Amino acid sequence: MGAVAVLLAITVGASWQDNVLQPTTTKGVRFDLQVLVPQGWAFFTRSPQETSYVLYERVSGQWVRADSLPQSESENLFGFSREQRAQGTEVGVLASSVSSFTDCAGYLSECLAKPATRAWEIANPTNTQHFCGAIRVVQQEPVKFAYRNSAPEQVRVKSFADLEVTCSHN
Repeated sequence: MGAVAVLLAITVGASWQDNVLQPTTTKGVRFDLQVLVPQGWAFFTRSPQETSYVLYERVSGQWVRADSLPQSESENLFGFSREQRAQGTEVGVLASSVSSFTDCAGYLSECLAKPATRAWEIANPTNTQHFCGAIRVVQQEPVKFAYRNSAPEQVRVKSFADLEVTCSHN
């Protein structure tokens, strides 16, 4: 356990851009670690400001998220279930199947209220097939941090597309 803590401390210390222990002018541990593990922390994380695709479905006339996130929910066994982890890949596969999106430079509620456009008919090629039927894929981004208190909603939409997703297990 102590060896893991030491390795973690060295890795974290070496990942800092400039610090007292490791100036940028020397090679040392930081250089050696970057040669050994070149991806750095960015390999494991995403920017929270990054645009993402989110799927929505109609339930009782209302648009709701189609995924089963967050992982900490009880239906995901508080993070122990692995079922929802494949959903990100499935969202990416379905979103990449759309050749053109409808522009919508507005807040999420405004863009979800827009009438359905031409629905792209897509066969879900994944093994898990969580998303089937009428789906709206939305390319969205969070409101910039500086405007979070003055914006009416926390999510802005760039574009959307309506899908009719067929699944082999249905």
